[in-house]
Amino acid sequence: MSKRFVKIGSLILVVIACASLLAALISPHAIVFRAQPFDSPSWSHPFGTDDVGHDVLSNLLHGGRTSLLVGVIVGILTTIFGLVVGGLAGYVKSLDAPLMRAVDMLMVIPRLPLIIFLSLFLKPSLWNVILILTVFGWPVTARTVRPLVKGLRNAEFVAAARSIGAGNWYILRRHIFPQLYAVFAVQFVLEARQAVLAEAGLGFLGLEDPTTKSWGMMLSYAFNHEATFISDAWHWTVLPPTIVLSLFVLSLSLIAVGLEASFNPRLRDRANTITQKLIIIPREVQ
Repeated sequence: MSKRFVKIGSLILVVIACASLLAALISPHAIVFRAQPFDSPSWSHPFGTDDVGHDVLSNLLHGGRTSLLVGVIVGILTTIFGLVVGGLAGYVKSLDAPLMRAVDMLMVIPRLPLIIFLSLFLKPSLWNVILILTVFGWPVTARTVRPLVKGLRNAEFVAAARSIGAGNWYILRRHIFPQLYAVFAVQFVLEARQAVLAEAGLGFLGLEDPTTKSWGMMLSYAFNHEATFISDAWHWTVLPPTIVLSLFVLSLSLIAVGLEASFNPRLRDRANTITQKLIIIPREVQ
């Protein structure tokens, strides 16, 4: 069951990623092209046009690049930083208390309201959004990694490396972190999903660069125009970015659940039990 989740999520993700990366080749029009505003779907504009006449399908394809960029960069940075902080806190006893207190302080503060508050005072920029999401995204990974590293701290292979004079960072980098590749993979997907949702939310609130092509900005422009919901324009200006964003987040969720179930025997056994019940019960009913 877990492998099926990963396969379905990966398929959806690959389709969206390929369409976004090849946007310049498959887009029906350039992003600067303008036609009649709120033009309904047609052969020339399969998804219609928005409030300024831009082709919705072209914006949709190019907007996927923004979500991919934010998800990949924020996912990698937050996971690596959280892995390092959680590893140091779990292995070096003198660093445990101060690092975990810093993690607790950041986790107590609601992330999304703080991100919105800081975005109001920073220059609207996609890189500022990435920076903010990275700064406040790593504590969850650090909190997850710390107990795992503490459990490996007294392992025999770690004690052997320590006995021959290996330093703390060397042991973490060469012996402990490789044991946590499963956690790294799952946390990367989860943080990427969180970053994509947060970026879309900031775009929807108008806190991104107005020239940025993103699904959140598409929704922001659609909701801010009074003609969107008094006509049928919402069919092609609101639904496409909403559906694609939902599918993108769903694909990451399926991959994360599948990976976690594959690496965690308890979750895998539970998933198999649920699947067997779903298969057996209908047969008994029949």
